[in-house]
Amino acid sequence: MEKQKNYNGIDVIKLLMALCVVIIHLTPFAMFGENAGFIFDKVLTRAAVPFFFLKMKLDRVTSNEEFKTEVTKFAKRILFMYVIWTIIYLPCIIFWFRVDNETVLSFVQKCIFDGSYLHLWYLPSVMIAGVLAALLVKRMGTVKSLVIAIVLYIIGLLDSSYYGLIKDLWFQNIIKEYDKIFITTRNGVFFGLVFILLGFLAYERREKLSKSIILLIVSILGVFMEMYILRDLGIARSYEGIIFTIPVTYFLLQMAKEINLKDRVIYRDIRIIGVLVYLSHCWVDFTYSVLCYNILHRTFSSMVRFGYTLTITVLLSILVIKLQNHKGFTWLRKLY
Repeated sequence: MEKQKNYNGIDVIKLLMALCVVIIHLTPFAMFGENAGFIFDKVLTRAAVPFFFLKMKLDRVTSNEEFKTEVTKFAKRILFMYVIWTIIYLPCIIFWFRVDNETVLSFVQKCIFDGSYLHLWYLPSVMIAGVLAALLVKRMGTVKSLVIAIVLYIIGLLDSSYYGLIKDLWFQNIIKEYDKIFITTRNGVFFGLVFILLGFLAYERREKLSKSIILLIVSILGVFMEMYILRDLGIARSYEGIIFTIPVTYFLLQMAKEINLKDRVIYRDIRIIGVLVYLSHCWVDFTYSVLCYNILHRTFSSMVRFGYTLTITVLLSILVIKLQNHKGFTWLRKLY
């Protein structure tokens, strides 16, 4: 990989993955039946969230001072984003705080170990995973670090998609005690770390486009097989991560990396829209609920809900892009 090259194909795929994240949360295809919902809302979207971890290059600096500066700058930027988006989601947080009878202590626990709102867990996770990945690679290189991350990822699956394997074993008690404190393994250590390191590996290695496409197709077939086995055997209690997500994400990135698109402003905008769609769609969906239940007093199909949320989210993202260059609105760049 050349440092100065813009991988516009990755930005296009990332926008598609943002669309998949919206599908995961709103399940629009469930209206067509259980199998359609499972395929489109769960199986085909497995790489959506992991793909947003594939962007870190914190191990590329050489001197210790530069390394420390870059890692610290990255952590501060993500932490600031987390605070900003938590403030933006305060109306939603307060609503669910009251509905779920949550305590201040449990909310603080969620903010630290999970996320202040439904999907905002991504920000503290990517911050922790990014810093940890950079430190590991600095000490032992990408491959050894990736092996450690894969082991941690598999352990984390025992708290979600592979929970059924330990349900009646002594290890279940360890998971339960862990969950009391850390809530979930869907975090920077047991989830995000492996995907950031896959990004590091893709930075170092180049795969032919044809090879990446073939292996991506094989990996997608593996996802279908794994997901159906987990569902039919009743092993999973959630599908936050599965084993075949790793090769799917890696080869999707390698494929995207080899898609050559000439530099244009639109690809920069697509990159921004992808991030903003990911981070803002739950807020827009909340307004949909308010509109339907409190103002119109009627409901619509899940596909209408999906269309409303996606349309408003994209329009708001474009508005941010247009306003951010005007005096008084430059702070909008902090949102992504």
